[in-house]
Amino acid sequence: MKYEHLIYDDKDKVDALLNSNDSEIISKVIVGMINGIEDYDWLEERLFRLINNGDFWVRLNAIKGFSDLARIHKSKIDKNNIQEKLRNLKLEYQQLIVAIDETNEDLDIFIKTQK
Repeated sequence: MKYEHLIYDDKDKVDALLNSNDSEIISKVIVGMINGIEDYDWLEERLFRLINNGDFWVRLNAIKGFSDLARIHKSKIDKNNIQEKLRNLKLEYQQLIVAIDETNEDLDIFIKTQK
């Protein structure tokens, strides 16, 4: 696997790419938008939409995106809201349980003040 330093900082371009039918492109854009866009609310809205995408890999990368979002935007995150949505997703998609559990652990590590 080749390392790529992904940064997408243009919201319009990101939205266009997220509408692609190519799960590999969307997965790269998920990582790149978190690295390149500082608008937390905008990022969170896209990740919430993408965790319900029909493609397994897109859902997986969107779930893991919340870990990076928590690391970068600690003070802005509503951990309880994210964990509630992930809990509901866990009931629906058994194959994502490990990724959801890991993301919840990351949320607990990076956001220690919320209960």
